[in-house]
Amino acid sequence: MSWHCEDAAVSYTHVPAVTKAWHGIVADLRRRTDVFDDWGMFAYTSADTGVDYLTEIDVGIWEQRLDDDAWAMWVRAKRDIAAAALAHGGSISACHGSCRDGEVDLVPRELGGGFDVMLGVKRLLDPNNIMNPGKYLLDLAYQGDVSAQLAELKAAPV
Repeated sequence: MSWHCEDAAVSYTHVPAVTKAWHGIVADLRRRTDVFDDWGMFAYTSADTGVDYLTEIDVGIWEQRLDDDAWAMWVRAKRDIAAAALAHGGSISACHGSCRDGEVDLVPRELGGGFDVMLGVKRLLDPNNIMNPGKYLLDLAYQGDVSAQLAELKAAPV
């Protein structure tokens, strides 16, 4: 098995609820297939106030047995993990995993108008899209008027 982590920044008061939700999501994966295993969770503060915690769940994935169905389950679980963090006021964009398939479409919802600012900065500083192309949906910056597409992403059911 190989190690995979999903993480979010979560406030101290929401860590217990996020922990319960995340372990439930991985437990559901384990009920459906032995490709996945729950390798535990941890949280640590990144601020002297102790308010915000990097919260991570580690998932073992038996990659030799990872077929298309199991991959689809994993992508859905990643989305559910990110959605649970957002539902508890957490941040997925503050961590390293929200640029991949599964949860990346939740970033515009989390950032709201800030995502539009990110698109403008991307266009300004990287007019040829050579810095991290394809990450965080920032390629939308080069597609002209994307307001309808962004509205759809922000309104999509979690």
